[in-house]
Amino acid sequence: MPRMAVGKSLTKVMVILVMTLLGNIEARALSLDLDHCPQPDPEGKAYIAVGTAVLRLPIRTLLVVDNPPSEILFPRPPHPEEPQGCKGNPLPQLTLIQAFQFEAWHAQTKRRSPLKQLRLIGDLPSYVGLHLDEAHVESCRVLRERVHLGNGLEGCLPVRKASDKHVPGSGSYQAPRTVYALPFGQLFTASCAPSAGGIRVACTVSYRVTKNLAVTYKFDTTDLPLEQVIEFDRQLSSQIKSAIVPDYPWSQRIEQ
Repeated sequence: MPRMAVGKSLTKVMVILVMTLLGNIEARALSLDLDHCPQPDPEGKAYIAVGTAVLRLPIRTLLVVDNPPSEILFPRPPHPEEPQGCKGNPLPQLTLIQAFQFEAWHAQTKRRSPLKQLRLIGDLPSYVGLHLDEAHVESCRVLRERVHLGNGLEGCLPVRKASDKHVPGSGSYQAPRTVYALPFGQLFTASCAPSAGGIRVACTVSYRVTKNLAVTYKFDTTDLPLEQVIEFDRQLSSQIKSAIVPDYPWSQRIEQ
């Protein structure tokens, strides 16, 4: 498969690492020959490429759910002769199941991950989180009811009528930077709408974690109350950042 230099047409392709926690999609076990890496990872972790972002993840938590189409171009690894998944040849993936371990969340709530879906998005010229910031401003022009939650989230909601039967909470929520600061001046935003026939409220959070990696995830407020989402996001963001390999040395040459 032809390769390309970092920063070229890769940014035109949505390279997504889907980490879905639903378990209702067909997947096959990830098989990597990590024992034959020139320098095997001491913890048995695999190196996975999402665009130009490389993550070091426990192999036991990974399931392959898709193979990248041949027309999707990835940057050239520094050592393509190594088995895929080694440090010198990260496995290029569009879609994975990745079960982040939320130990602190589990200890506090006695529940497992509350997420319905989680995606990492690499190397997009604009990322999905930008639209949530803009949508919040527009939503608050139309949704006239205001709420202030105990964790600092400020919400714009539709004015409810006595005849409304759906679960309250639909609307757009945002945390001031003084409450919860995200990288690159972003505002933490949760966009929420009725789901399951109006008996639940489903929310989406999205933002850029690093310059070449963004995250978007979905949950419903029955599993993850909005009053707890900021603390949950702190844990999630910390796990993502700890898995990222900083300054990965991609080759700049084009392989014909």
